[in-house]
Amino acid sequence: MTSLAALDADRLHDLVTASVAAHVKLGPHEIDPDRPLSRLGLDSLRCIELGLSIERAVGRPVPTDLVTEYATLRSVCAALGRHEEDGRRKTEDGSELALMRADAILPPDIRPRRRARAASVRSARCILLTGATGFVGRSILRTLLRRTDAIVICLVRSTTEPAAERVARLLPRSDRVGSRVEALEGDLCEPSLGLSDSDRWRLANRIDAVCHAGAAVNWAAPYAALRTVNTIATRELLRLASTAGALFQFVSSLSVCYSTRGPRRGDERFDPLPYLEGLHFGYAQSKAVAEALVRQARERGLRAEIHRPAREADRGVRADADGAGPRLAPGLRPGGFSGGGVAAALRPARVRLPPRAPAPAALARMRAVDARLRVSDRAGALRRMEPAAGA
Repeated sequence: MTSLAALDADRLHDLVTASVAAHVKLGPHEIDPDRPLSRLGLDSLRCIELGLSIERAVGRPVPTDLVTEYATLRSVCAALGRHEEDGRRKTEDGSELALMRADAILPPDIRPRRRARAASVRSARCILLTGATGFVGRSILRTLLRRTDAIVICLVRSTTEPAAERVARLLPRSDRVGSRVEALEGDLCEPSLGLSDSDRWRLANRIDAVCHAGAAVNWAAPYAALRTVNTIATRELLRLASTAGALFQFVSSLSVCYSTRGPRRGDERFDPLPYLEGLHFGYAQSKAVAEALVRQARERGLRAEIHRPAREADRGVRADADGAGPRLAPGLRPGGFSGGGVAAALRPARVRLPPRAPAPAALARMRAVDARLRVSDRAGALRRMEPAAGA
């Protein structure tokens, strides 16, 4: 079978472009090679399907963390042309762990430059919200509108539908006229959140609080595939909040508590970073690293809190926010968040970890098998999970 690295670069580009074009129903010449796949209307599930198409087109396995909604056509082609799957993947020598630990260090220039303008989210006049189009983010948006008088600016990426229209669909029809919601086009997967210098300056002079609920929720992807959205974007939002003198509310995940090297019981004070080696899934790892950044910003004087949702209710339907478990541990201190808004949308409770966790050796074997799975293997696994997820 022909090596990916041996494929002619133009031929490889044509094959990948044709696959992308077929999925987004555009002509190959209409696709910007530097535009994130999310901007072409592809979500995580459709990216898995795209990965399958590329596998068939090039005749070789495609790494699962290569084709994501945060990738571009150019980055996919470059990665395929540069590496074979067995040479590109991270080994078990700790290199990925070293990357996580490096990412967990907050740059020294991120520290509050102004005194906090608002005493709480409830008293904020202008709030920046990420993840508003997601399940938890939508609930937070509606709660903020009910319980505060603030203008809520939703950072939303533009796909085939303009950002303003995506945000408008989140609200009941009766609330759309005269709404206090504004849409700002941006992207957590792009440098500087996809915002221009002027947009960031205007935000820094308007916002009193940042509610960061945006994330890439993917239980199959490794840390490297989720790092930009879940970790680096959190760092950049902390930078913005520090410049603005804004409160910072970070929506994390209960999954950070499920380290095989951590304690069996924990509460809202639990810090997962020392137990990073016991977290074996990229999503939990990315959230644990992001929490470390938030903690450091708080130590430097930023008013910041962490919320770990697991179950949320919307229109009478209960569902796991990220599949991690049944409870929520809010805040960086006992008592959690008391300012209204975020905590009001997320039911607080203490963390109770499973009485028994898989042995580290067993999880290490699972991780080794997981690292060898191709896109087609994972797509099949997702299909087998669908009946259980809908039950």
